[in-house]
Amino acid sequence: MKIIFIGGATGTGKTDLAIKIHQMHNAYLISCDSVQIYKNLDVGSNKSDRVDIHSLIDVADFDEIFDVETYIKYVEEQLLYCEKNGLTPIIVGGTGFYMQRLDTSRYDTLKIFLVCDRLVLYRKTDERCEKMIENGFLSEVLDLKNNGLSLNVIPGRAIGYRDAIIFLNKLTASKDIENHVHFNEFLHNFKRRTRNLIRSQETFFRKKEYIWIDINKFDPYSVIQLFLNKAVKFTEHFEFVNNISRDVNKNAFKKCKTYKPLDSKFTEKDINRILKNLEM
Repeated sequence: MKIIFIGGATGTGKTDLAIKIHQMHNAYLISCDSVQIYKNLDVGSNKSDRVDIHSLIDVADFDEIFDVETYIKYVEEQLLYCEKNGLTPIIVGGTGFYMQRLDTSRYDTLKIFLVCDRLVLYRKTDERCEKMIENGFLSEVLDLKNNGLSLNVIPGRAIGYRDAIIFLNKLTASKDIENHVHFNEFLHNFKRRTRNLIRSQETFFRKKEYIWIDINKFDPYSVIQLFLNKAVKFTEHFEFVNNISRDVNKNAFKKCKTYKPLDSKFTEKDINRILKNLEM
């Protein structure tokens, strides 16, 4: 049985690629995201609209213990299901530690890691954080918080959720005049921690046996097709793509050490509207 791992930093299009493979081939999608595992943590974990075609999404309540060992057990069951039914499993996500712990040595495996220009990715990530807020992220966290989500449980410490909980706690304790300051502080921290996650993901996967694919230079779907079709000399092609993508990414890493985020697009009126929706 063939297995495909699709890793990648936040915002590189992992899920879209996996869905395309699902549509074009007899593929079975297995999520590898330590936050999407939890029910009702939707906006902040950027769950796909196509949750119905993924497994291992929404499988635990936020107060349940769901560690890497539990994840491995679930995935092993899914792999057996795929093997019995002639399906190609696609393990997709950004939680590298979970991916690394899976033993797939008895399978024919392709592992790819999607990258793109770091500056472009940082800008895209900053915009996505603001879009999440527009899509009701803070209201989602407020509802979860009212039902017990806190910094004392693992999902409450996830990127975005941690900063949102701290922000909401400040709202209950501060005067109205301070709320704009707290919001801007939350937004800054949310973006910064998400960018730091990108750096951490790339650092983790850099030392692993993954083929890096720069999505601005190569079509990852065509590389996967070579693997699925066992094309002639596909190994040499992978090596070429990998070397080019790693070199480009290394240069981008240096350039982004001095990254300066753009100003937030939220106006004072926007912030007032957001705060109004959060009145507790």
